[in-house]
Amino acid sequence: MQIIFSDGFGQHCRSLGVSRETVTDLLENAEKTQSEKFDNLDIRFFVKKEAQAESYLLLMAQLKDKLLHPDVILRFRSDLFPNTAILEPIMILQLLAQEYGMVLRIGRRLGRFYYREDVPLDREQTTVNLVGIVDETGHDFLCSSYVSLSHTASGPVARCALAFCIDKCLYNNWLASSPLQRRPEDPRHRLITRIISVNRKNEIEASCKSEPNTKERFYKIELRLAIELITRIIGEPWYRKVYEGLPKVSGEDNPQLLRHYIRVTGLGHFLNQLWRRDDSNNLQHKIEELQGLSFENAYFELKIAAHFDRRGFDVKFVKRKKGLKTPDFQINSTDGYAFVECKRKDAQGLAIDGDIEKAASQIEEFGGPGVIFVELLETLDRNTVKNMVERARLLLTGKNRIAMCVFTNEELRDEVDTQAMATQVWPITVPGMSLPESIRKAALFQDPVDWFPLSGQR
Repeated sequence: MQIIFSDGFGQHCRSLGVSRETVTDLLENAEKTQSEKFDNLDIRFFVKKEAQAESYLLLMAQLKDKLLHPDVILRFRSDLFPNTAILEPIMILQLLAQEYGMVLRIGRRLGRFYYREDVPLDREQTTVNLVGIVDETGHDFLCSSYVSLSHTASGPVARCALAFCIDKCLYNNWLASSPLQRRPEDPRHRLITRIISVNRKNEIEASCKSEPNTKERFYKIELRLAIELITRIIGEPWYRKVYEGLPKVSGEDNPQLLRHYIRVTGLGHFLNQLWRRDDSNNLQHKIEELQGLSFENAYFELKIAAHFDRRGFDVKFVKRKKGLKTPDFQINSTDGYAFVECKRKDAQGLAIDGDIEKAASQIEEFGGPGVIFVELLETLDRNTVKNMVERARLLLTGKNRIAMCVFTNEELRDEVDTQAMATQVWPITVPGMSLPESIRKAALFQDPVDWFPLSGQR
């Protein structure tokens, strides 16, 4: 197949230090290829590991009249994803665009990555301003868009085969930086002395020594350590605000009081699980967002994130950008990745349309495959849950980037010599993008979690 090199593509190759011979070798000996046909477009993707380097080249080209026209070539490092070998080229491109991309405006929609979708347009929209770059930095960029204008019965739409825009400054800085080296650690047992000093931990434990009952003393220590973590990471003003908002209960045997205790100590566990000294998972960015939300919202979102982190998945919170719809966090596993959006039902009862539609749009406009977790505010009977699940299934029809939706509810259960909070789930599999099997299994909450005491006492 004859290859046609344009001047623009050649200039981009030179900026990456890639020769024409290297491009030809990539096209003829690619380790992974992918073909995407959309309307009259035939886009080909090629990936190959670079010789004597821990990096790869990703090339995108158009096939026209049996001639191959290379459009874009990108270098990516092996630390982009734990196992890049399992990813299709378009998935690698999505990760690069979401991490190092500028925001594109098509119609009224904002996004960093558009792939196989129709975007409604205002009637006055023309092909001249079909795709706009929302740039607040002044950085140089590499933009590629395969978008056409189409007229339908309901009005004009932008037919987006693929569109993205790489911020060259962010991208080049990443390529020039040293790969992140993470020390392997046991995700099941992270000591809180990473966050608070040993002396402070000892002070808290000593303050509870006057309690004669061993079990009660242990419970007090765990609660105070949890509150210490919460105030250290989220902040004391937030904790005082949400504490005042908790329903007031009395009586040591009141189940609601026990529920408060378990959820407060649980939040401490989740924060301890997710905290990183280098903030490599963007937890601090998420904390700034949660500081304006309720205890219940913070608890639920951090619980789901910690659930996956505890099982050894690489969890990374997605940074928010004004006007841009994004999911809450990304999960990386050895067999793929997924994006997660967490919602708590706004009100009691059967109404779920708003929660499902909003959660779906957060993922649909960002990229998939996606998982939606919805926390129910109340315990519902089997028939009610069945009706709710069927309604959600109907609402998610046609949402091709949603792979799964999981309704959850917590309930107190009697365990051996104690009580614990158990998570019930009602999963829905959505036809469309497939979910990595390891993530799908973990989303079902079937394996019990043994959270080690914050105090380190076993």
